[in-house]
Amino acid sequence: MMRVAAFVLLLLCTACGDDGPPAAPSGPPQRIVSTLPGITEMVCYLGACDRLVAVSPYCDYPAEVERLPRVKVHPFDVEAVLRMKPDMVIVDERLHRQDLAVIRKRVPGLLVLDTSRSLDSVMASMKRLADVLDTDEARTQAKRWDVRAAVEVYLHEPEGKPRVSVLIVGQWDPLYVMGKGSLLDDLVTTCGATNVAWDLEGDASGTFSEELVLERQPDWILTPRTPMPDRIRKRWKGVPAVKNGRIVDGSGDDLVRAGPRVLEGLHRLARLLREPIK
Repeated sequence: MMRVAAFVLLLLCTACGDDGPPAAPSGPPQRIVSTLPGITEMVCYLGACDRLVAVSPYCDYPAEVERLPRVKVHPFDVEAVLRMKPDMVIVDERLHRQDLAVIRKRVPGLLVLDTSRSLDSVMASMKRLADVLDTDEARTQAKRWDVRAAVEVYLHEPEGKPRVSVLIVGQWDPLYVMGKGSLLDDLVTTCGATNVAWDLEGDASGTFSEELVLERQPDWILTPRTPMPDRIRKRWKGVPAVKNGRIVDGSGDDLVRAGPRVLEGLHRLARLLREPIK
């Protein structure tokens, strides 16, 4: 009984607005709308895939979610979400920040998670969601997904081993990169590497100078799905990452979707970045 009361209080606090909160559910949610692929994967990993009634257009994993209705979330289509009659809608604090004020006023049972900043934020979101789902399976799965245990091996580099530098590209033209405060930055630095854009100003990502790339000489480049333009390749031909062919697709779901598979991405990235530098 106490857990149900705490759940109701949580949703009232996260969903309230100037005009008062929408009606909150009377117990753990049974009709969930997920607005991000990583969040959808979390819900299913925690054993609640059958509670999803709609997902974003980008959600395609696991296979069970492919049959679900889609709702537009960028920009956020409140009316489409409400037509699903959800008792919980899950959003990300940063990725939905532009729409949060409206969402809080109109959407019942809103759960705001922080999934896009770091491994720790993903783990905290997983545990919070497990508490809201309120099942033994969810809590067991969340406990099993232990970031600190998984990354401990990467936090202690052998003495004298050089730190490789990595440029994380989100877009080529204009050059748009990921800096501190992004999940990919946390993955790279956890692997013992240095993010070339360590001093990028702004909220985790932004434009970056091509001249700075030439100056900082990254050993590796993580790229978006689109290939490096010939213009940039020619200009950066002396950069170690380009010269040595260390240009890698960094857009895999296990790297960019802040969900359970991100630990697989961490292991994959660590193996890659620890290859000997010639």
